[in-house]
Amino acid sequence: MKYLKNSILWVIILVTNISWPAVNYNFDLVSHVEDITQYNSNSDFGISDVWGYTDETGIEYAIVGYRYGTFIYDVSTDPGNSNLIYDISGPSGSDYYYHRDYKTYGDYLYIVNEMYGIDQGVQIIDLSPLPESTPIKLDTYTGIDQSHNLWVDEENGYAFIEKSYPNNIHILDLTNPAVPLHVSDFMYDDGIDCHDIFTKGDYAYIAEGWSYQYGIYDISDITDPVRLATIPVYGYAHNVWLNTAGTHLITTEETVGITVKIWDIQDLGNINLVGEYLGENNLAHNVHVKNDFVYISHYTTGIKIIDIFNFMFYYNDRIFKIGQLQHNEEQF
Repeated sequence: MKYLKNSILWVIILVTNISWPAVNYNFDLVSHVEDITQYNSNSDFGISDVWGYTDETGIEYAIVGYRYGTFIYDVSTDPGNSNLIYDISGPSGSDYYYHRDYKTYGDYLYIVNEMYGIDQGVQIIDLSPLPESTPIKLDTYTGIDQSHNLWVDEENGYAFIEKSYPNNIHILDLTNPAVPLHVSDFMYDDGIDCHDIFTKGDYAYIAEGWSYQYGIYDISDITDPVRLATIPVYGYAHNVWLNTAGTHLITTEETVGITVKIWDIQDLGNINLVGEYLGENNLAHNVHVKNDFVYISHYTTGIKIIDIFNFMFYYNDRIFKIGQLQHNEEQF
């Protein structure tokens, strides 16, 4: 699950020209949008998922889920005062946490959610009019109703949309990004769950939820994925991401006391756990990786940045933490 409580935090992350340990890198909080919960009927949960987009002029936007749809903020023109420029209505019934998920492909935004109601399915937004005009809401793809998560393979032009067993992943061809074409369903034959998806090249890495494992698949034939390896874990297999070189897999289990893990996957016949980390509140949520730095969101502890080049860390013995955003009572 993904949500922030009561507010949005926009951050600028300075992580270029790293020379560890000479420099300690951290977040600078540049803008804070208050009272997001005024738009919600549930005051405890205000925000669900955040994504980003940069237009052709270099202006950056934050894409943010809330109770009744999606906000798009200009966070670049005046970084200290994020400007709400567009409100996209969407399904809003039957989900206490207002789950939505976002990915972009070129100038197109794809929105999935777990709610029922208006525009149920995959909402498609053309962002190309920015910054001169507002985005254009296109037809909703209705081949799937609800989803907790999606992934866009920008290299090969596919969207992978999480579903329920047995057709766990709904695959769309984005050759025409305004009108996606259904090409395949990723079917499991053994009741395996799916919660999160990451792809790179001919491989898919899947967090298999309540199946307590991560799966690695050959997807060179998009209509017939083949399981290559399985990584069993003790917690809920929640989130998965790959490092830039494709040599290490980073996973979270959204379970109290269970670490973020780094796996050496260079030999799929001999996968090894090579590093672990856990923030102070003992509950990690999601990881993202950029330039071989791992960005970890925690419940109530905030965001941590971990240097993957020093991946042999374990709890507080050898933590190569290069930055953090600590914000009391906020959930990420």
